[in-house]
Amino acid sequence: MAEDLEKKEEKAEVKTNGGKGFAIASMVLGIVSVVLFCLWYLAIPCAVLAIVFSVIAKKKAGKSGMTVAGLVLGIVSLGITAVMLILITVGLVASTSLLGSGILDDIEQRANYSRSYDYYNDYYDYYNYDGYDF
Repeated sequence: MAEDLEKKEEKAEVKTNGGKGFAIASMVLGIVSVVLFCLWYLAIPCAVLAIVFSVIAKKKAGKSGMTVAGLVLGIVSLGITAVMLILITVGLVASTSLLGSGILDDIEQRANYSRSYDYYNDYYDYYNYDGYDF
């Protein structure tokens, strides 16, 4: 009978300790994912694991500060990483469309434009002036 009582106490301790470990893991992974948001290939898995571990910890041990912190940090990290990836994608699409449309070539030609000689020739060619007044 004493052995049964000891086994029940050990099971009760295992339940509370398991939830606390998941809560700590979720908070640590949430912090890592927020710090490493620029490295999206590390931040996204850490954030997802932080959210999953937070949910597991909430079911096992109840609501605690570390559980909520892991959940919030995971969600915030996913949001920051998503915004960063969207901005990078928009920038890449915009730059490739500029390359394809020839706008950058036009800018490069204007940068190499010699104003002294070309201005003179362009002006007189526009008015069909051949240099004689008669």
